[in-house]
Amino acid sequence: MKKKVSKKIKLWRVFRRKLLKPIGIACLISFMIYLIVGNIIFYKKLNDYDKPHFVISRITNKFDEIEYMHLLLCIQEIGKNKKLNDELIGFVNGGFPNPCPRDLKDELYKMNWEAQAFLIRVKKLFLMYRTYERILRIDETIEFLNEENKRLKFAEETILLQIENLNNEKDLLLKNSILPSEYEFIKEYHGIVLKLKY
Repeated sequence: MKKKVSKKIKLWRVFRRKLLKPIGIACLISFMIYLIVGNIIFYKKLNDYDKPHFVISRITNKFDEIEYMHLLLCIQEIGKNKKLNDELIGFVNGGFPNPCPRDLKDELYKMNWEAQAFLIRVKKLFLMYRTYERILRIDETIEFLNEENKRLKFAEETILLQIENLNNEKDLLLKNSILPSEYEFIKEYHGIVLKLKY
């Protein structure tokens, strides 16, 4: 003969089977998902911060061709994004130091640049370009004077003196204002620098 089970026990068994068991399973699954996702996010952030990230942060205007090539590549890469390019032009045409817009700063960091170190090198590019432009104008003037001298069919003393003075000025610029490596570099890549200037 079967034992009679009280209503409270029956109710507890039903409650446990129909409600507590599914809730417990759902909580356990949720907790496991939380742990898995949390671990993935934690390790991703840990790896992002722990992996070596060489950032050029030296404030110097000493010319290093590899560094400046990297600089030009970064400028070209940033130039592909209209918003970042506009921020870059505003940033590099300001004074030094100049606050860097947040998006541009993050982009420069990804490209291994500290914003003010990047800025000082662009300023150096601008100076190199200004000297290159002066030398270019001197060369054009010398060429024009030589043509005028040929056209006149006799050696004008004043023209020859002007040519000599211009050659001396050019030599002084090449000796004191710009290194031969800087001159060759800016001669080759001055188009990229021009895109940055107002």
